[in-house]
Amino acid sequence: MPRISDFDKFLADQRADKAKYGDLSERKAQWIGKIDALYGQVRTLLEPYQANGSMEFTRSLSEIHEEELGSYQAPSLTINLGASSVRFMPIGTMLLGSPGRVDLVGLRGSVRFILVLPDMDRPMHMAAAEPKRGRLDLAPYIWKISTSPPGIRYSVIDAASLQSAIMEAANGHSRHR
Repeated sequence: MPRISDFDKFLADQRADKAKYGDLSERKAQWIGKIDALYGQVRTLLEPYQANGSMEFTRSLSEIHEEELGSYQAPSLTINLGASSVRFMPIGTMLLGSPGRVDLVGLRGSVRFILVLPDMDRPMHMAAAEPKRGRLDLAPYIWKISTSPPGIRYSVIDAASLQSAIMEAANGHSRHR
């Protein structure tokens, strides 16, 4: 097979890009921990509805592929509501503007859950918003619900905002958030 010098350079650049991120296993472990924490918060806020049989929770694994992390499995959470269901699906941790996103997806809509610093209520400027690749400590980040672009706003997750997000994902139209 003939060798093309541009291709050789391309492959060398790819190896160099992977090496500059270093070992991302700790980042992946923190990310999975943050997903588990979100699901724990969801289950706690919705526990009265599970206790009275109005909903059921089912955990599963989703295959995620991120350029820097490769392919891995991350937990998903399905909430069975009777006639319909909604599912929390991890999107990734190496994202522009946030070190993590999970989407709540239903038959007629979806709602974004974003990892942000506690005092953030909207995205920062693009240069400041890009998460540091690799060794970023996710410990200070918390989950908030994000509105859709263009006027993105973040809100805390409480019982009312979570219930609204579930209705939005299932019914396709926004409620009070």
